[in-house]
Amino acid sequence: MGQNLTGALALSPSSLTANPPPSGDLPPPIAAKSSNRRCRGYDQSVLVAARKVKRNCYSASFPRARNPRNPPVPLVRIPSLSPRKPQFPNPSRSISPPEPGTSALFSYPFGRPAGERLGMVFYFKARPDAGDYTIFMGLDKHENEDLIKYGFPEDIWFHVDKMSSAHVYLRLNKGQTMDDISEGVLEDCAQLVKANSIQGNKVNNVDVVYTPWFNLKKTPSMDVGQVGFHNSKLVRTVQVEKRLNEVVNRLNKTKVERTPDLKAEREAVSAAEKAERKLQLRDKKRKEEMERLEKEKQAEIRSYKGLMVQDKMTSNKQVASGSKTLQELEEDFM
Repeated sequence: MGQNLTGALALSPSSLTANPPPSGDLPPPIAAKSSNRRCRGYDQSVLVAARKVKRNCYSASFPRARNPRNPPVPLVRIPSLSPRKPQFPNPSRSISPPEPGTSALFSYPFGRPAGERLGMVFYFKARPDAGDYTIFMGLDKHENEDLIKYGFPEDIWFHVDKMSSAHVYLRLNKGQTMDDISEGVLEDCAQLVKANSIQGNKVNNVDVVYTPWFNLKKTPSMDVGQVGFHNSKLVRTVQVEKRLNEVVNRLNKTKVERTPDLKAEREAVSAAEKAERKLQLRDKKRKEEMERLEKEKQAEIRSYKGLMVQDKMTSNKQVASGSKTLQELEEDFM
């Protein structure tokens, strides 16, 4: 058998096809090789199986088969088993969970969708004796863009004049204006702006400008974080002589880091205000309708239309035919 095997291996492939040796002397013939250069030298059945496995498990990095007898298998993209964690500028800091009803970056198991971004916002509490006021600012210029876009009419914007600094906001109560800001709250905001300015924190006698949020002007030609003003008359200035560490330290003790969805908050407040306006308009119309009906009623009472009604008038014949005579009626009248 060894001699026959040696002789068979010495033959060419064409001679094997033309004059096949006895079946008991040689193993089964090897399948024909593929014409593809990348697949040359491999068993065709193994290659087809490998293609199917690769097509089922991975993305379309390998060309699909176009053979109608072997239709392509639908691709299923397998997500990563380890969800992507949010990346913050300083991961060592402890981050408080978001408030109820607000969404955060880590609420998405595989990261926030592309095009949507939640920024870090720092919240502070003003001095208690001045009232319940919230002071907040963004982490960087990208968060400042969101604060500029989704602000509230009650927000007051603070910034160091002619220097780079953080954008600090003071949220007033509904119906209040800049004239209602007390000196203590104004000092807290000015000191916080100065402390978060690289240049302004090093020098004394720094001017801090503040204006309502709706007075901020943003044009497409401006850089990220850059703003202007619609009306310069609504811009006020306060001078900070020096940094007061006791004020800054007190504010930093109340500091809370959050990742709010500013757009969702603004839309929720706008929807609530719209519903309230509809209710007020409905009550106003109802009140006007009641006032109109009351005026018509009073005008009808004061008019003489009801005195000359044909049904209420009585003729002399009706009086004469009655049970009482005319003389009796005159006596009753007298």
